[in-house]
Amino acid sequence: VLNAAVMPLAARYVDELVGRLGAGFPLHLLHSAGGMMSAGAAKARPLAMAMSGPAAGVAAAAWVAKRLGIDRALAFDMGGTTTDVCLIADGRAETTSQRRLGGHPVRLPMVAVESIGAGGGSIAYEDAARSLKVGPRSAGARPGPACYGAGGEEATVTDANVVLGYLNAERTYGGSIHLDVPRAHAAVEALGRRFDLSPGEAAHGIVEVANSSMLRALRLVSVQRGYDLRRFALVAYGGAGPIHAGALARMAGVRRVIVPAHSGAFSALGCLVSPLRYDAVQTYRARLDAFDPKPLEDRFRELEAQCRRPLVDEGTAAGRVTIVRTVDLRYVGQNYELEIPYARDVARLRAAFEARHRQLYGYATGESVECVNARVVAMVPAKQRVTAGAAPSGTSEITGVQRAFFEETGRVAMKRYARAGLGRRAVVGPALIEDDWSTTIVYPGQRCTATPAGDLVIEVGR
Repeated sequence: VLNAAVMPLAARYVDELVGRLGAGFPLHLLHSAGGMMSAGAAKARPLAMAMSGPAAGVAAAAWVAKRLGIDRALAFDMGGTTTDVCLIADGRAETTSQRRLGGHPVRLPMVAVESIGAGGGSIAYEDAARSLKVGPRSAGARPGPACYGAGGEEATVTDANVVLGYLNAERTYGGSIHLDVPRAHAAVEALGRRFDLSPGEAAHGIVEVANSSMLRALRLVSVQRGYDLRRFALVAYGGAGPIHAGALARMAGVRRVIVPAHSGAFSALGCLVSPLRYDAVQTYRARLDAFDPKPLEDRFRELEAQCRRPLVDEGTAAGRVTIVRTVDLRYVGQNYELEIPYARDVARLRAAFEARHRQLYGYATGESVECVNARVVAMVPAKQRVTAGAAPSGTSEITGVQRAFFEETGRVAMKRYARAGLGRRAVVGPALIEDDWSTTIVYPGQRCTATPAGDLVIEVGR
């Protein structure tokens, strides 16, 4: 029903886009499972694109992590309105087959992104219990935070960052935005009076509340799924992600933060590195204690043909297609399933299910297990050759100094650096590193180095 509801709008949009591109420019669009599909498939299944933006960022984060030899990473995308987080293990993003979209339950393969209403434009306010809250209400792009000088009067996370000194007030953002520091101070000060706090204390409180919300999201996608958060690196992107990542990593016990090159436009990179991918699922009910693999494998072959067809129609050679088979398993009587890689050996299949169940829920009952669904994914690696960012080519010269507040130091002088001018020498926090895409804060006690590909690696320490 939801797919049918959005189909006419999506079809008009895709047709218009194809028309503007003209002949000779085949169009592919990203879907929520982290793969590319043809324009025709997008018109037929537009609901599959509902989470494509966050999925693109996660795909790029997985690509960067793999390039840096990191097998466990947390994608952390903080924009203006929301923060999206996702776990990447062994080079692959966690996926889910069900979630709620606009309050409606939906069963579609998707990257398992957790979204919360905390971003740079999230509004801070006093709730009915006289507590400080941040989000999910947002100032949006218009009027935006008070510091934009476009009519916004309520304090936002961005205004708090301005008061704390985490943004360069001498710089022009987005080609036209000059930070109005007095307006940011006025908005934060007005909120602070409700709690008998100074503007600096109120700004620090706003950022702490926002960071605490984001920490809960990180724990939700990691600790509550049986992973040790401390064994992951944080890949920070989005307009506000690199400002908050160092503080968030310290709160979470994460020891390393990666700020990729072009982090402010990172999701676009995800489209370039994502494979062509088609998914198919079909109900298949059978108990493992009376399991016959032949009927299931016949079903798999039907699903494989269904997934291969659009790839072959686009001219893909059959030998380039990778097929992945999985099954949804559960204990008999449960109302939720776990997606497990298919194995013909029933003992291996059951062992894999119980290991995953134990990881997620802390126990395995040994009771009867049943198969609910058969799943197939057909993928073709991306053809595009993606180049990394430009290698820093300087000597880490200081471009300026500004006052900034940190909990452990109070208000101190913080050095500014141009990202393109970073050399091999480590930058020691507190420091601000900026480029056309983003601002990165290196917090006190942290060290930042630039890789030859232009990524920033921040060692958080203990």
